[in-house]
Amino acid sequence: MRYQRLQRALEKNSDEMYALFTGQLPSFVFGAHRRSAAFQVPVFVFHDVRPDTFAAQLQYLRDNDYTTLSADEWEKVTNSAQPRQRAVVLTFDDATWTFWTYAFPLLKKYGYSAIVFAVAGLVPDGARVYLNLDDVWEGRVAAEALQERGQQQELCTWRELLTMQNSGVVDVQCHSLTHARVPICPQVVDFLRPDFDPAFANVNIPLSSLDIPTRPERPLRLGAPVFASTPLLGCQTWFREAPNVAETLVHYVAEKGGTAFFQRPSWRKELLTLFRSWPKEKLGDFRPASFRRAAIRDELSYSRRILEKRLNKSVQHFCYPWYASSLETDHLAHEAGYRVLYYGPALRRSAQSPRTTIKRIRRLPEEYFFCLPGEGRRSLWSVWRQRLRNFSKPTRSL
Repeated sequence: MRYQRLQRALEKNSDEMYALFTGQLPSFVFGAHRRSAAFQVPVFVFHDVRPDTFAAQLQYLRDNDYTTLSADEWEKVTNSAQPRQRAVVLTFDDATWTFWTYAFPLLKKYGYSAIVFAVAGLVPDGARVYLNLDDVWEGRVAAEALQERGQQQELCTWRELLTMQNSGVVDVQCHSLTHARVPICPQVVDFLRPDFDPAFANVNIPLSSLDIPTRPERPLRLGAPVFASTPLLGCQTWFREAPNVAETLVHYVAEKGGTAFFQRPSWRKELLTLFRSWPKEKLGDFRPASFRRAAIRDELSYSRRILEKRLNKSVQHFCYPWYASSLETDHLAHEAGYRVLYYGPALRRSAQSPRTTIKRIRRLPEEYFFCLPGEGRRSLWSVWRQRLRNFSKPTRSL
């Protein structure tokens, strides 16, 4: 668990540090008011929504006369010789239940808009209508009851996405097909266990040789080895473990009691001993680059088709999970029909190639929100002080 938390924190925060040391953070973060067109319209990224915090952020926009821009409005502004003043773009990754429950009603209340990036292969069906803040404000349910949704369904449903898209308040765009991670070498960092790094749809479990890349399910095969991994769209070398390695470990755990096996103080030592008894040359091999490219191409194209069919709209904006991309992935995204790509706070040198006309967007974490110019602005130091306090807390995936 500690390894996964540290890895996610490094993946998330390394992009910010790179942006800081390469001068890619906007000047307003430091309290400056540079008249650079590149940062006239900051783009912020959110994940899970905390209602009190988000309401305060929207109130900050209102108090300081900010407007929000849709994806199309943002493109018009960036193509204009007169950049829009006092405007921001709000983007939300993953389309978690908190967006429907809290963010959507608050956006309507304050008169703002947002872009939501949904993981097309993970969006659930279902006719059930879940409650949100609108129901609280109209007296039909207590606010505390809304928390139950998180245990029932972690992601927004197709019905909710369509309702929000049709409202004109929300623009639903693409966040990949499966949000997948892939192994990169035969180094074992953990084993699948009942409390393994929980995240929606088990997306933190790397794809194994037993999985089909275009299917988003990540079964919790208790005892299976977890290899060092990276996001699929980062386009790195992809290790393929021998299927019988995992099957042997899973069978061992099942024979030793299944879930109860992990109550034994020696469970990790036992699994490591069994794994290390396997000859290194028989642990697996590496997938060819052609296989990796095909998987990435499917991840990009299938997700777009699904969203366009289910929401009856054009989808041309793509957001990278975990901010992980590559020049090759950018070209494949361009081939798949996307015209705008969304990253984290930094664009690496490889992502700045002029070989395509595709637009590349840097986004700031929501923690920098109150650094925006205005009455009540907070300092960069206060932001990082809070980040340090939260560093040891569990985080969800990007």
